[in-house]
Amino acid sequence: MKKSIRLIIIIAIILLIIIFLRIKIERYLLGDYIVIISDSNLIAKDWNEKNINEQFTDLNYNNKIYVSTNKLIDQDDLNKQLDITNIICSETPEKMHKQLVRIFSIKNISKNRAIAIKFEDNDNYYMYSYYTNVKMKKLLF
Repeated sequence: MKKSIRLIIIIAIILLIIIFLRIKIERYLLGDYIVIISDSNLIAKDWNEKNINEQFTDLNYNNKIYVSTNKLIDQDDLNKQLDITNIICSETPEKMHKQLVRIFSIKNISKNRAIAIKFEDNDNYYMYSYYTNVKMKKLLF
């Protein structure tokens, strides 16, 4: 019995590794979590090739870390503007970037789960999800 359980666990781990290495990067908002699936063929983009929400992936707002989900939000789905602030990130250790953003709540979604961000000089609204597990974030990003 113990050998069959070990064999099942080993097969499950091998299948998970295969799936993890074969599927393209996508982010899905699942309640309080963002699931990030990686691709073994991933090529890193230069800063100027990234979308603005790929450049500015994290926002620290109200002592919470929100992470870009790559999901666009329609303006009709916005509830109200919560704040205007700067978002800061680094392209390299020596080169920092700053962008003015407007933060919005989203209809029917608690701001404790997700918010929408509109970058200055950009017409899109991007969903950022509250990241509840900082250790997991460090592992995945």
